[in-house]
Amino acid sequence: MVEPAGKADPVLRRRLRLALVLLGALAVGLTAVPFVASVTGRDHGAGPTALSVRLDGIGPGQARRLLWHGRPVWVVHRSPVQLKGHGGERYAAFFGYMDGCGIIYRGPGSPPAGRGTGWTGGFWNPCSGASYDVMGRRLGHADRGASRLARPSYRLDGAGRLVLGTGLR
Repeated sequence: MVEPAGKADPVLRRRLRLALVLLGALAVGLTAVPFVASVTGRDHGAGPTALSVRLDGIGPGQARRLLWHGRPVWVVHRSPVQLKGHGGERYAAFFGYMDGCGIIYRGPGSPPAGRGTGWTGGFWNPCSGASYDVMGRRLGHADRGASRLARPSYRLDGAGRLVLGTGLR
């Protein structure tokens, strides 16, 4: 049975008000925790900033895809044919994500559509159709796509490793 408006139990009213205040405080606290963590820059799940990658398992003309801080990265071992006329280091790293689409590495024997013969290996963006050489430069005149692939900071150490997150690129 519903009580008339003026005869509500004051003790029940205080308990309900207290419960609502506590639930509101809990909601504000749970909302604030990720915000404060993002502002302070602490990402406890990411581990150390640098990531060391062994290079001995990547043959000439091949690449290895890995995740670094939640972003795909391609580590490429450029063959002498791929370096011919370009110079540069045998090993390089490129981000494997651009404009909301994943970048795919295609080795020397598997050119993307429209590249045909002469493909020495490189990258392909299936969303825009842009292709990039092993130096990260865009090939042809694609309407969309960046002129170069983004590169994370990395260094090569003397122990056959590429260390992401250090050095300047």
